[in-house]
Amino acid sequence: MKTPGHKITCVICGGTFEEYGNNAQPVKKGVCCDNCNLTVVLPERFKRIRNN
Repeated sequence: MKTPGHKITCVICGGTFEEYGNNAQPVKKGVCCDNCNLTVVLPERFKRIRNN
């Protein structure tokens, strides 16, 4: 359970955030920040969909 003020570390950029985070797969296993989700994870998912 998430507690107020709990910091989570992004598995992609190493930055910390307090939101719930995003599934970082297929880039890495773990949770990533919103910025990495938009700029790294989603483009990788779309690329893999196009190539399949």
